[in-house]
Amino acid sequence: MSDQIETLGQPANAGLARNVVDHGVVDHGDAVDAGGHDRCANCGTVLHGAYCHACGQAGHVHRTVGHIVEEFLHGIYHFDGKAWRTLPALVFHPGRLTRDYVYGHRARYIAPLALFLLTIFLMFFVFGMVGGPDLDKALNSGSHSSRRDAGIAAVPGRDADRQRSPAAQTKAVEPPWQGDLKNAVTSGRLKIDLGNATIDERVREAALDPQFAFYRIEQKAYKLSFLLIPLSLPTLWLLFFRRRDITLYDHTVFALYSLSFMSLLLVADVLLNVAGHYASWLGSITGLFLLIPPIHMYAQLKGAYALSVGGALWRTAVLCLASIATLGIFAVLIVVLGLAD
Repeated sequence: MSDQIETLGQPANAGLARNVVDHGVVDHGDAVDAGGHDRCANCGTVLHGAYCHACGQAGHVHRTVGHIVEEFLHGIYHFDGKAWRTLPALVFHPGRLTRDYVYGHRARYIAPLALFLLTIFLMFFVFGMVGGPDLDKALNSGSHSSRRDAGIAAVPGRDADRQRSPAAQTKAVEPPWQGDLKNAVTSGRLKIDLGNATIDERVREAALDPQFAFYRIEQKAYKLSFLLIPLSLPTLWLLFFRRRDITLYDHTVFALYSLSFMSLLLVADVLLNVAGHYASWLGSITGLFLLIPPIHMYAQLKGAYALSVGGALWRTAVLCLASIATLGIFAVLIVVLGLAD
């Protein structure tokens, strides 16, 4: 046991020795507590003011519980201040926000990558708490077309299984389309033959337990959401490949802010649908959300890249089509990887 403790203590001893050699003191924190403020307690740089010019840390280090509360409030205040400047700009002036950040007006705004990660986390948190888009409602609308979209239509004998007794419907704890899918697989009416035995088995497992399959796919979507950024960049580059004043950095900032807005839009849509159970008019306005993405893309393109009305319009049309294709590629990717786990 003593040998293990000595082994664990060696890095600490080496660190203390390095401090002595580099700065001539053993513990900068002790110097600060004793009233000395000649060196930064974080990096050891000689101080020439209240803050270290090398790392930015305050010269005086507090060691009180009250300071922990002060740091917490300070962090909330600064984030809150940036959020109240960034979010309204993201919603109403996305082009100006993107252009400001690209050309150096950054201190007032949340960084695009940080905002993207925050909104993605918020989106999946809301989906986890109240549920995501109502896929069950879409698949269980009762129409033949919606059931064909579920992949179990045009199967002989399926209509007989759909005739359920009232007792069975009362006891059902899953959407009817999931039961139909399971019955079609177990009875052999839905043949799964994709040319690979391993893939066939994965798809069969997913069909027999759709809820768990959706959970795996949702987790994979959360983990791989960053792939939406590189998937979006080629289209933006092609739209402006003749503009020498625009760099890949500009496109990355554009994509991050745009994806952040779309994530917030999905969160608003889900929350309004939930509220629609209590006020039907709230749920009814979510259909208008389909008009918002192209309008937002137009405003962001026009402002961020200083385009004319015509130039922004045709690029918006191309970007909308490319976005649909990108989402399709991303959806296929997460489904495949989610089922392969």
